[in-house]
Amino acid sequence: MISIAIFLALISPFTALIPAAVMLYSVHKNKMLIYLNPLNVGIVLIFGCSLLSGLFNRDKLSTIASFGMLLYLGLCIYFQNKYTDESKVEALAHKIMLLSLIAVVIGISEKFASFFFDMTWVSDLFWSPTYIPTKEAYRIYSTFGNPNVAGDWFACMFLICIYFVQKSTKKRIGYVLCAILFITTTILTGSRGSLMGLEIAIITYAVFTKCKQTRLTLITTFFLVILVAVSMPVMNHSLNSRVDLWQQCLILSNSKPLLGWGLFGIYNQLGEIHGHNIWITILATLGFTGLCVYLSMKLYLLKGIMNLYLKGSSLVPLLAAIQAFIIGHGLVDFTLLLPQTGMLFFTTSAIISSLDSQYSTYPIANLTNLGTVIESHPSN
Repeated sequence: MISIAIFLALISPFTALIPAAVMLYSVHKNKMLIYLNPLNVGIVLIFGCSLLSGLFNRDKLSTIASFGMLLYLGLCIYFQNKYTDESKVEALAHKIMLLSLIAVVIGISEKFASFFFDMTWVSDLFWSPTYIPTKEAYRIYSTFGNPNVAGDWFACMFLICIYFVQKSTKKRIGYVLCAILFITTTILTGSRGSLMGLEIAIITYAVFTKCKQTRLTLITTFFLVILVAVSMPVMNHSLNSRVDLWQQCLILSNSKPLLGWGLFGIYNQLGEIHGHNIWITILATLGFTGLCVYLSMKLYLLKGIMNLYLKGSSLVPLLAAIQAFIIGHGLVDFTLLLPQTGMLFFTTSAIISSLDSQYSTYPIANLTNLGTVIESHPSN
């Protein structure tokens, strides 16, 4: 089942939420335990904020979109019940990495074809009202519907490759080749935000890893990525200033500071899908309430990462790097609004909370006896 779920999440933004819907159904059918930790509670509160915001603004699209948060809640609960030890998480990461090579092949083929044909028609397959691709500096979409989302996915797969390069001995060359492919496709997306996030993630990985050889490799990669990116024409596309948009979003948030304008409020008011910054976008769409909930979730995840680091978890460098990547790219973009990067973020977050539950105590809701709340007990 999990391989099919990964494939559906990977192959297109239109099928990405199908696995989340199936997982939500599985949570209900199998009466899985619901950990009342800040991640799950935060998702419920974000859902409440977005629903109320959509209703108060009489925005049907924002109201409907808010129910997507329940799909992410089901995904988190599913992973918290199914992936409770590091070996299972490693197997999951390995499957995602291998299946992502399908998107690599499609992306490289797409770029190769763009040298001979006008491939800008690819954007017509997806909803992209504010980004129009050019033939001269064509940025690949692969299976992701947006070059920035593609850049996010490939960059995170590169980080997974680094993890397996460090852990493996027999298949190290294969993982190195995969890493080269993923970093190449990241650059071919032309996403400066993804590369900025990746550079921050590389530094984070180097800080958390205990392997000196891996740290040296990452530092070398950090500078090589900069040199290669600067020399690639696809990275020299025009970049509109975000400052004006940020100012307009802040003005919007000032007029409705408590609950914001709804998930599609920025698009309705300014014609932009989002505010090209996580914090500013949440402030404008969900208000100060939504931003406080989001920050509390991030603090919980940071605490979980530090707990796992102190307990000697080998997955910490990878998990911390992916979270740092999302924060880094989030300074100039808000790709979490789209299904594939949204699933990547919540899956990683669920795994952090699942592994951390061995050492932290939170109440648990038991669906078998609805209304019953029990106390979780860490194993160590």
